[in-house]
Amino acid sequence: MGKLDEKITYQLEYLHQVLASSDRGIQVWLDHFDDALNSSRFDDCEQMLLVARRSYRFSSSPVTRSVVIHNKGLLRLFQGYLEEAEQHFIEALTQYREAGDYHNEAQILTNLGEVHRLRNQWQAAIQFYKASEQIHLEKLDNPRGLAQVKNNLGLALMSLGHWLEAEQVFEQALTLFRKLDDKVEIVRSLNNLGRLCREQGKLERALEYFQEALNRCRNLNDEYSQVSVLNNLGALYRRQNQWAQSKKCYQSALELAWKTGDHASVAHIFNNLGELERLAGHFDAALEFYERSLEMGRALDDQSIVAVTMGNIGLVAAGKSQWTDAIEWYQQSLRRRRILEDREGQAVTLNNLGVAQEHIGFLAEALSSYKTAVALFKEVGNNIDAAAVLINMSQPPIGQEIPLAERQAYLEEALMLLDETEAEERKTLAARLLADLNLEQKSD
Repeated sequence: MGKLDEKITYQLEYLHQVLASSDRGIQVWLDHFDDALNSSRFDDCEQMLLVARRSYRFSSSPVTRSVVIHNKGLLRLFQGYLEEAEQHFIEALTQYREAGDYHNEAQILTNLGEVHRLRNQWQAAIQFYKASEQIHLEKLDNPRGLAQVKNNLGLALMSLGHWLEAEQVFEQALTLFRKLDDKVEIVRSLNNLGRLCREQGKLERALEYFQEALNRCRNLNDEYSQVSVLNNLGALYRRQNQWAQSKKCYQSALELAWKTGDHASVAHIFNNLGELERLAGHFDAALEFYERSLEMGRALDDQSIVAVTMGNIGLVAAGKSQWTDAIEWYQQSLRRRRILEDREGQAVTLNNLGVAQEHIGFLAEALSSYKTAVALFKEVGNNIDAAAVLINMSQPPIGQEIPLAERQAYLEEALMLLDETEAEERKTLAARLLADLNLEQKSD
């Protein structure tokens, strides 16, 4: 832990006195802790937790103890230590429930949803968000808290392809934030609705949401939100094959991210620019962007960025038909994703690994990679991508024979998984391929 400056030393002495002498002590402590946490002053947070745990009120007041444990969980969440965060949240949740503290119970449930969201465990995240939503609806009068939970719930639903339900909760959140005139959260809700429409292929409607969000955050001079919106606009234009416009949005986002010191976003934007070049077949240019993202991810010690970027470098190697190199990059990415407990990321990487293994003739290894990818996608509730892998498995590479019944089984499972989603194009593709196989079976 680094040396503390005079300001925080003075603040800690003040907090120690307040906690010992004032009934408002815990609220004053919370205000200071929140300020440090939101400013990423994690060393200061650790010292404030130490002050709180040493205070008389921590040992004598269950409320104080619960709040301190809760905030220790938040610190671990911000630091990316998800297992520790989860343990602290569960401990605080038990105490809040015993005290009948519905406000903090709902907050903890939302925090637990965030833990599972960061692990890409979408079904579990949805359960926690819905539990929090139910408390807000039945026990609390907190429209801002309810709207925030709905936004989180919508993101999880969107990730599972439950687009109609996601749209409903996003619109409910937007309505609540408009009533509250919360300009920052209105931008966030519009951004989420734009992302959802983009996923659904409603590209013109997505553009309307993103443009309104961009105009609003420019009026607010909110450069952090502009980075997110411009990034999403870049992805939208990329999907429309408007490469120049996409690149312009990414570069604008990159400039603002550098200006605001948001280095994690800088690394993500380098990845997006790399993807743009890779999809255009400019592999060397793509590699330059990916290497810059990898360097920044390592400097930030952000293993999630490192894992994603290694997988992307693997895609560049695959694009050049350098299959052995691709496998090596995928395996490095996979090791990090396993440490991070990122099951969905593991599934994506395993699918790409299977493609590379197929190309060098490691067919048994490729099949194992595909099957593990399907199992992981299903585990996190991502039925759309699980079905996509199964559809690909049903189409054997040139020179390989797969029994007809096995191919039919893959497609039947894909259709069963897609039945719970709104992914109509993939449903149509799987149904057509299965019909072709059934005809082939009859002709035999």
